[in-house]
Amino acid sequence: MQLENKKGDLVHFQYDTLLPAALELLIVNNILSAPIFNSMDGLVQVSGQLDMIGICDFVIKKFGHLNSNSSEAQFSAIQKVFQSTTVGSLIEQLDQTFCPVPEDARLSELLPLLSVYELHRVPVIGKTGEVVRVISQSDLVHHLGKHIPATLASKKLEYFDLIKKQVFSVGLDQLAIEAFKLITIERVSAVGVVDGTGRLVGNISATDIRSVGMNATFSSRLFWSVEKFLNCKSVEFQAPKEVLSVTMQTSFKDIVDLVLRFHLHRVYVTDKAKKPIGIVSLTDILKIIQTQ
Repeated sequence: MQLENKKGDLVHFQYDTLLPAALELLIVNNILSAPIFNSMDGLVQVSGQLDMIGICDFVIKKFGHLNSNSSEAQFSAIQKVFQSTTVGSLIEQLDQTFCPVPEDARLSELLPLLSVYELHRVPVIGKTGEVVRVISQSDLVHHLGKHIPATLASKKLEYFDLIKKQVFSVGLDQLAIEAFKLITIERVSAVGVVDGTGRLVGNISATDIRSVGMNATFSSRLFWSVEKFLNCKSVEFQAPKEVLSVTMQTSFKDIVDLVLRFHLHRVYVTDKAKKPIGIVSLTDILKIIQTQ
C-alpha cells in the first residue's frame, strides 16, 4: 500500500513546536497533518496529531471577533498569541479523535476507521510504541481504487445513497472568514464558492488558512471578499481557479479516477446549471467500497 510517509522519514511535531513552525512543516511537506511526539523521562510518547482543520479552528477562534476596521494593534496582539502557541497546548483545546493502530493491523481493520468512523488519517504504531507511518484516506482510496470490481465501477452516482446532499457554500461577495467559520462550525474540510446565480465557481478548504502566513502576518486577508481571497490564493500558491465537478450520471470509476488523477479530497456534484447539489468525499468513496 502506498503510504503518506515512508517509514524512517516520518514528518512529525514535538510537543513544544510553535504553531508557525508547525504550519510551515505541513505546507513544505504538502501534507495535511502530522503526529505530535512528547519526550518524558527519556521516553518518546505520541500525544496526538495536529491537522490543518485544527489550525483553522484556532485561527478563527482568535481572529473571529475582529473585522476589517479593527486596528493594526488588535491584529498584532493576536498574531503574537499565534506565534507563541505550541502544538501541545493547541491540541489540548481541540476535540479530536486519535486512534492509532498496530503495525500488523489488517486492511479490514483500517477500512472501518477511515470510512464508518470518518477518520481522515490513522497513525500506525510500531512494536516499541513509536509512530512509524500514517495511513490516510487518500492512501486507502489509491490502493483500493485500482481493484474496483467492474460491477461496481460502472454504477452511476445516482445508484448510491451515501452522497452528502447538503453542500455548504459561500458567495463571492462574502468575507473569506465566513467560509472558514462555516468549515469549523459544520466540521467539514471545505466549502464551495458560488456566484450570484448559485453556480459553483470555486472552493475554499481548511488548508487555505495558510494564506494568513506562517506567522499570521496576513491575517487581515480573512476580511477580504471571497473573490479577492481566491484570486490571491491562485497567484500565491498557483492554485487552479477551476473547481472540478461530476454529475449524478458519472460512473463510480470515473469519480475515483478523477480523485486519484488530481489528488482531490472531495468532488462536488452539480446539476445541468452547474449548481452544487451534493458532494462526494473520500469518506463516501471508502464507504461505497466497503458496503459493496
